[in-house]
Amino acid sequence: MSPANLFSYFDIQTKGIVSSLERQAKFYEVHAQKVVETPFEFVEPKLVINLIIRRISDRNDLERLFHSYLLVKGSCKESKKDFQILITRIDLAHNLLKPSEESQEKY
Repeated sequence: MSPANLFSYFDIQTKGIVSSLERQAKFYEVHAQKVVETPFEFVEPKLVINLIIRRISDRNDLERLFHSYLLVKGSCKESKKDFQILITRIDLAHNLLKPSEESQEKY
């Protein structure tokens, strides 16, 4: 895959992550409301499955993504910092969702 195509792929995936996180936030909001309404009943939370977060966060192809990002955005200090911030935010999202995913798997 060419660096430009890899960058396009990464761009699409990050937009998908944002969309998934927005849907998950709404699911959490609905879940919290149901728990408030019926505190003595088990209310199973709804989860968005997003393996993209896991793949990027687990560093699959991260080096290639980094190089393609720099080829498209430029190899300046600002681009490197932007990439680092983006990956850090993806890691944060992954770590925030991980406990929910793990508890869902248990039940």
